[in-house]
Amino acid sequence: MKNALLRVGCLCLLLCPLLPVKEAFAALSTGCHAVNTQADGTFSDVYWQEINKGRRFSEGETLKVTFSNPTAAPTTANINLGTSAAPGVAASYTSKTSTSSFPATLTYTLDQDYTFAEFEVEDGNVDMTDMECRKSQTITFNNPGAQQLSSGTATLTASSDSGLTVSLASSTAGVCTVLGTTLTLVSAGTCTITASQAGNSPSGDYFAATDVSRSFSVTASSGGGGGEEEEEEEVVENISTPVDNVRPVVKVSVLGLANDARTSQPSWRVAIEISEVVTGFDIDDVSLSNLTISEFSGSGREFSALVSSVTPGRSSISVPADGCQDNANNLNLESNSVSWRYEPDLLLNKSVTSVARAYASLAQEYLRNFSQPINSRFARLGQVFGGQIATEACQSDESEGQPEIPGCNQDEIESDDANSFALSYQGIQFAFKDPVMRSIFSPRAVKADSRGLLKDLETFINSQGQTNSSRESIGRMIGATLAATDLEPVDLNPSGNASAAGWSIWTEGQVTVGNWDSIDSSDGVLIAVGSDRAFGDYARGGVALTASWQSAEINPNDDVDAENYGLSFYGAMRPKEMALVLEGILGAADLDIASTRTETSETFSSDRDGTMLFSSIGLRGLEPAGRKFQFTPHGRFELGSAKIDTDSETGGVWAVQYGDQNIDHQMLFIGLDINYQRALPKGLIRPFGSAEYGYSFSSSENVTMKYAAGTRSYNLVLEDKTDSTVRIQLGLDYVSNNGLISALVYTRNEALGGGHSDGVRIHISSAF
Repeated sequence: MKNALLRVGCLCLLLCPLLPVKEAFAALSTGCHAVNTQADGTFSDVYWQEINKGRRFSEGETLKVTFSNPTAAPTTANINLGTSAAPGVAASYTSKTSTSSFPATLTYTLDQDYTFAEFEVEDGNVDMTDMECRKSQTITFNNPGAQQLSSGTATLTASSDSGLTVSLASSTAGVCTVLGTTLTLVSAGTCTITASQAGNSPSGDYFAATDVSRSFSVTASSGGGGGEEEEEEEVVENISTPVDNVRPVVKVSVLGLANDARTSQPSWRVAIEISEVVTGFDIDDVSLSNLTISEFSGSGREFSALVSSVTPGRSSISVPADGCQDNANNLNLESNSVSWRYEPDLLLNKSVTSVARAYASLAQEYLRNFSQPINSRFARLGQVFGGQIATEACQSDESEGQPEIPGCNQDEIESDDANSFALSYQGIQFAFKDPVMRSIFSPRAVKADSRGLLKDLETFINSQGQTNSSRESIGRMIGATLAATDLEPVDLNPSGNASAAGWSIWTEGQVTVGNWDSIDSSDGVLIAVGSDRAFGDYARGGVALTASWQSAEINPNDDVDAENYGLSFYGAMRPKEMALVLEGILGAADLDIASTRTETSETFSSDRDGTMLFSSIGLRGLEPAGRKFQFTPHGRFELGSAKIDTDSETGGVWAVQYGDQNIDHQMLFIGLDINYQRALPKGLIRPFGSAEYGYSFSSSENVTMKYAAGTRSYNLVLEDKTDSTVRIQLGLDYVSNNGLISALVYTRNEALGGGHSDGVRIHISSAF
């Protein structure tokens, strides 16, 4: 029995030195393991602690995390370390390192053991990626000192405290080369050798080590002085020159990708390193499986290229033997082979989801702004109906024989406030340069001169150059028709209470800038042209055309541009003898949204069509006209939807197919308009303001996406970041005796917690 125990003990003593000691001192703490299994995501904080979770961190371990895309600015991100508290009591910690610029990668090596660790952002949320906790390692590489060329070779010694193998490479291949730990001297000069250790993450315990370089001289043999010179030279001549029969060693690396990994990224940068300077190596010397290669460059001993998987499945790259040779005509050895599985359905790249969110955000913004020009029109119509209330009140007092009350002087109403009721106002002026058209559409209330029209028409046709018989015949036919007709001029630019054939015409323009949801910045232009007429004494109805252009930047590489053309029917009705107005809008629009995004150095584009339907019903309180200050409460409910059609990106295998996107819009608004009017000698000035609160009942949107090269479909749920919106308007109208001359309105739309936009409504003049 004793002999058996003795034999077991001796066996243990013999085998213990052979056991992998790395695991003994490199095992990661429970906290590190938890960090390494944490999935990427958008967080305000992620933490690990001993209390409740049993997580501890050991001295010497290094924490690493990348922060990007903060939702609030300025935002500070921290790596916090401390001690866990008892259950229910906050942990005690301090920030060890921080950043306020994004994207940024923070690292910190623990100076002691800790029981609490946290990746935290002080305001809002950020994307946290590449969360790791591993040990650092240090390379020890002794300088071999000066070398004699005649010695031919030398053995180098380099090691890491992790126990992992250190790689050696020469950056002066004309002077020396290295294979494994064997140094080969080529010529006199300075030899530089670099020791590196790439670590074994993501599956192992160590980060990459900091490279260590050593430089030393390589000298040719030199003779002594005096009479021994010839003898020394003769000795040198008798020394045989070393024969270089070492074949170049080739190493292939896929940057950022481990061997046999799974990835959804189709394209990767490849580095090819050769142990010494070679000639004859080109793109045809690379062996590819399920790959294409491009952007090949390099010379000497370092080369690079971009490879892209052709179809989902296994891809591999290597360099066969005998494709190039060194200065001694030694052909290269076969390289290592790197392979991986390309699985485009493994995950969705962030730029894909950001573009899909931008589509929905732009459609939502169009729905939010669709009624804005018409709502401004409703506010003006409210002043008209307010004038009716004032008139009815005065007439009622007169019929009842009551003394005249303040504000019932009809002359004062007509002189001071009539212009504020102007139904026609022009932000865009129409004028025709064609004399014939100008004679027809003119504000002058005169009959057309038939002979003059014919003469102007002939002059116009002849001014176009040599006329042919058909053009001249057509021109004379038109002229004869005009000469036989008495024409009443039509004013396309009516003002005040003037109209074009009974219809009031109004125009508006608007510029907006801001950001919404996933959009970093956006700007847009909107133009609206409308016309309405009276239906009896208590109602008006009309039609409006809108055109808008919106540009949104998601990030420096991705953007979305959109166009929107809409048609709306609207009406306002005041129940008789009631101080309120019922308002309604029904409209439709055509959408054209184009996107551009960049991924893996490739650009992908898409052009998607869509349609939009919109309706609203509202109620506006009225105050009699004639008061300097007017307070008008209002409310409305908006119901709309937008559909963006299916489309596929162009640009390559990384292109995405977007399914139909259906965007829902249901909002309830309540608000208050405030107006102040002051008469001027030649018109009226009207500063005004409006405050409005909106609450959304809209449901979340879903969009189905898949990569062109993949088979798996993804359903992305897009939810609004907030249900509440506040809209503030401040403006100033100047109304001359001839109608509205100018207006300037500032609008702030604030989605509480979800972005904002700033709009300026302006009026411009343009000749047509």
